[in-house]
Amino acid sequence: MNKIEASINTIKNATGSSYFKYKSTVVICTIDLKHKNDCLAVEDYNTVLFDIRYRNINNKIFDRYCAMIIKKILQYFVLNIDVGKTIFVNLIVDSTDINSTWCSINALFLGLLDAGVPLKDCFFATSSFTKNDDFCILNNNKEVIFFDWTDEVDENFFNYVKEILMFTCKKNLLYK
Repeated sequence: MNKIEASINTIKNATGSSYFKYKSTVVICTIDLKHKNDCLAVEDYNTVLFDIRYRNINNKIFDRYCAMIIKKILQYFVLNIDVGKTIFVNLIVDSTDINSTWCSINALFLGLLDAGVPLKDCFFATSSFTKNDDFCILNNNKEVIFFDWTDEVDENFFNYVKEILMFTCKKNLLYK
């Protein structure tokens, strides 16, 4: 099994930031929160808005698709208690491999935790690595929330991903 590298609070001037690396895929995620009156667009003040920027340096074909996936994840997991705010998500991906989407989802989770965004539940992504950018998102109870694949979840790999993400969060909280 290849090693996963993960960290949070990697960019000092962002509200939340994270780094996630697996094989040749590197993802940097930044999260910023703004009040809607700070933004130019006038939107519904009863919800949280999301502004997502997803850029894969080596493969721009999936940028729009991945941004849509990230928005669905945010709509599902972010608690709607910070009304009047816009959450800006910026994901920069350097990958020539087939695993950039699940790496981005895990970087997103770490970035949201670092920014202090309230979530309904923890979420973790895993991949079977059988087709281009397949992934499966599970919550803390191992219930499948969203998926784009047909294979079964490898329990050992999922537990490894979950352990790395939770250790990264706890380690950073202890040393702040």
